[in-house]
Amino acid sequence: MLPNKKIKIQKKSGAYDLTFEDTIDAANYTMKELTRAALRDSAKYIRRLVGDQLKDFYAVNYIGFSRRRLINAPRAGKLIRKYPGSALQYWVRKKESDLQIGFKQSAWYGMNQELGDKGQPRLGILRTTTYNNISKLREIQGQYLDKMNVGQAFDPGNDEYKSQEGVEE
Repeated sequence: MLPNKKIKIQKKSGAYDLTFEDTIDAANYTMKELTRAALRDSAKYIRRLVGDQLKDFYAVNYIGFSRRRLINAPRAGKLIRKYPGSALQYWVRKKESDLQIGFKQSAWYGMNQELGDKGQPRLGILRTTTYNNISKLREIQGQYLDKMNVGQAFDPGNDEYKSQEGVEE
């Protein structure tokens, strides 16, 4: 268990001054912000993958592509989406400390594509992409959560902290 106080020892005019600093608030803030950063990067990764899959889905309706933009006119009666990934949005909520990924309000067809409708087959791109990349999401979040262990507590039983006096080389 990590200590909740930081100890400072200062020598003033021959006497030692011992002060305790509370570091719990800073540690809690760091943990919350690292968690939010991990969720934010996970959302960016999923949004990019889903956008690429939507782009492939829309490719049937378009004649050509530029680097990130679909160009030329679609077939008559089809939806025009120049940036398919722009219909997705993510929200990392601060109080709840969770992540929500979904289609924006302006993408009225987004839920029809995800869940299916009478005239639209169910694609389920957002759900399947998330399920297929759970291991990568854990890896992304693990990189941030490993940073919490950088300031580990002093453990006198650990050989790393033992004195090297008397050890002959």
